[in-house]
Amino acid sequence: MSLKFELIKKAKGKTKFVESSFIHPEYGDLKLIPVPVSQNLKQPASETIFHTVLKRWLTIDRKYKEWCYTGQNQKPGSILDIAVQSDIWVVLMLLRDKDGNAYQDQDPKKDAMTVAMKKLFTLAEYNKGSIHVSNSVFSEFDSFEKRLNEELVDKGINVNIYTK
Repeated sequence: MSLKFELIKKAKGKTKFVESSFIHPEYGDLKLIPVPVSQNLKQPASETIFHTVLKRWLTIDRKYKEWCYTGQNQKPGSILDIAVQSDIWVVLMLLRDKDGNAYQDQDPKKDAMTVAMKKLFTLAEYNKGSIHVSNSVFSEFDSFEKRLNEELVDKGINVNIYTK
């Protein structure tokens, strides 16, 4: 008698476009909202998204300042997850340096965007969460949508893209 092992292919995640604001995510278990930031407190990486989130949840400002002042885990591509409600977490992604320049590396595996997306995937997979992102991020970061598809959707994480 021989044992037969089958390779089980993981289901591909889905991308959904939603006609509302990412501040009010649609249904789901755990909702992760990625927000690109820089090391410079006065110049967040994505001002429109950061300030929109900041207006809704004030705890983000305090946690972001703590993160910048202490300098803990300030490597390119680092993430900081902040639970703003029991089922909504804002995930700050360090994608720019103190001067506002995007972190880029010759090796695509060490690129800040790739590293941050891999960490976001691990967080979403472990906590069985889905990603809720504003489409304005795509205009501010060219490779954001590509990395989102490669590192999250293709690996089975559902992504909701909000247009308002």
